[in-house]
Amino acid sequence: MTEPSIPRNNKPPPKIDGMVHLANDRPSFTDKERQRMLQSVEGRWLARAMKRCEGHERAIREARAEWLKQRDNSQKRTQLEEERHKYIECLTFVTCPAGWRQYSQCWTHSLAHYSNTSLQQQPEAVCQYERQSLELCVGNVVVGAVRAAVPAEIDDEEMFL
Repeated sequence: MTEPSIPRNNKPPPKIDGMVHLANDRPSFTDKERQRMLQSVEGRWLARAMKRCEGHERAIREARAEWLKQRDNSQKRTQLEEERHKYIECLTFVTCPAGWRQYSQCWTHSLAHYSNTSLQQQPEAVCQYERQSLELCVGNVVVGAVRAAVPAEIDDEEMFL
């Protein structure tokens, strides 16, 4: 597998806030919870994605530091946004490669068939199904990993009593 190389041209990044939160903020799990997470298939996928994309995470920190030095510099702000976009693409590519490929192929196909102005006016409407499928795939991996780390302590029946 190679890293993502599809031209972005305003391609909306998938919304994967849960995964970005796990990757960046590193919520505090106990050692036992972390071990359970890493024993799950989903936990191994998350760990793999975080490891493969840590260079992008580092690039975000560096771009953010540069932007904070010169907040009025729109070029630095654009560079920071581009680094965030690359990081999200990397996380989604490593976590759900088939979904990432479908979304990227749809976007590339759309670039060839739609005028550039229609893509700029409503880019979020283009390939919406593929993007949402990719978001769902990533979300399922995150939910599976967290459930493995922190299994439910109560029965479903107890929740309704």
